[in-house]
Amino acid sequence: MNIYEAIGNRNYYASMLGNIGNIYLHLNNFSKSLEYGFKALKIAEELSIKRVIAGVLSNIGNVYEAQKNYPKALEYQFKSLNKANELGDKQGIAVNLSNIGTLYTKTGKFKEAEQFLKRAILIDDSVGALNDLRTFEESLYQLYDTTGRFKEALIHYKKAISLKDTLFSQENKKQLIRKEMNYEFDKKEAATKAEHEKEMAVADAEKKKQQIVIWSVIGGLILVIVFAGFVFRSLRITRKQKKIIELQKNEVDKQKEIVEKQKEKIVDSINYAQRIQQSILMEESEIQTYLPECFIYFQPKDIVSGDFYWCSKLGDKIILAAVDCTGHGVPGAFMSMIGNTLLNQIVNEKHITKPSEILHYLNLGVYEALHQKKDGALSDDGMDIALCCIDYKNNEVQYAGQNPLYILSEGKIEVIKGDMYGIGGGGMIAKLHDPLKKAFANHVVPIKKGMSIYLSTDGYMDQFGGGDRKKFGAQRFKELLLNNGHLSMPKQKELIASAHEEWKGKTVQIDDVLVIGVRV
Repeated sequence: MNIYEAIGNRNYYASMLGNIGNIYLHLNNFSKSLEYGFKALKIAEELSIKRVIAGVLSNIGNVYEAQKNYPKALEYQFKSLNKANELGDKQGIAVNLSNIGTLYTKTGKFKEAEQFLKRAILIDDSVGALNDLRTFEESLYQLYDTTGRFKEALIHYKKAISLKDTLFSQENKKQLIRKEMNYEFDKKEAATKAEHEKEMAVADAEKKKQQIVIWSVIGGLILVIVFAGFVFRSLRITRKQKKIIELQKNEVDKQKEIVEKQKEKIVDSINYAQRIQQSILMEESEIQTYLPECFIYFQPKDIVSGDFYWCSKLGDKIILAAVDCTGHGVPGAFMSMIGNTLLNQIVNEKHITKPSEILHYLNLGVYEALHQKKDGALSDDGMDIALCCIDYKNNEVQYAGQNPLYILSEGKIEVIKGDMYGIGGGGMIAKLHDPLKKAFANHVVPIKKGMSIYLSTDGYMDQFGGGDRKKFGAQRFKELLLNNGHLSMPKQKELIASAHEEWKGKTVQIDDVLVIGVRV
């Protein structure tokens, strides 16, 4: 912004003001967001930059929506819509229509909301903007769910999920291409390194040869005149060798620079994978629409995570899971994608809600996806899980899994231990436990007033620290839950996070960490 102001480029200066206003919106600093938004709007209107005007008007509408000033929000969204129509910007028109539809939903004008959302979907479908289309389908699903039109809600929910899967599939293809390119690069790097080592060996041999020549000259003082020409020749060889070594050094420096650039590309790819993984995981605020008193403490070890959480609502039942896949980082993240997809199929498509049955089909799905049934299977990966079904109709919580369920009620904490074997595994596990016959225990716990439940992966308890590099342990974890269980869920999350950081100190985090708490 400062650079464009200095060079007098008011067009881009206005754009930068609008961008900064949008950032302040994401930081929930609404006054600053409006300040920069109106500055950008004033300059853009003076210069008649319709594209910037349309974007800034929509952003200002979003600020008022965040402040729950819905009349003002509608006013600016309609102004933005008019500008988008003047520009003929179909995607912009679709976004404005969707924003207006969402605002009508929030203000109870459901008929108008439905009309605007359907128009947005129709336009976006024609331009093929799949990500926006997925968002619009979710907004229409939420409208129908709010108004009790569950059949239509289910139709649009499935469309949103299908679009999400399509986007995920496209990204998977990109990831496979990147892996192939990285493999080719590694082969070339290894060949270059071997060639360099060979050249260095030749240089060392030449250096030893030179030393022998020099000692021979010293020992043959009588033949000084004869060997004078030989010495001169040796010096010329030495100069050539130095040039060769210098050229080799320059080549090595170039190869190092190439390697560094490739490393940057790999890190960029993993960062992009993190965005994909985060987009698949539900936001904590979205889960809180089903379970208002809950928290999720999620702390991956690396950029991407092998731990993931999952939630879905079917009627009066809410299914919640904390999953720990084999490994962490990129391998764990691949497993988490498989687990997330299978849970969506089992619960959302097949409508299976009994935890032990969900684990049964999840186990079969992992065996089939990784071909673990056949001899010599390449993967013995799997996952440990704690999965609950909160059934408000029957006033009970059902649980199945390998990681334990912690129940806090009436000032006491109870631990329900899971099964000995996990999901998937292959190899000897497949021979000892036939996946078709493997049965998981289903535990039923009546819901009591003020009762809280906690699901966790083993990363929190296995963390070393505390000064003497011991594990945090299950006993400390239970005491932490018991001592703070009377507090609000946001406060519990804060204390769980601070206890983990204090225990860890300067010690390296050894695993992904996931803790979920729900006051049922």
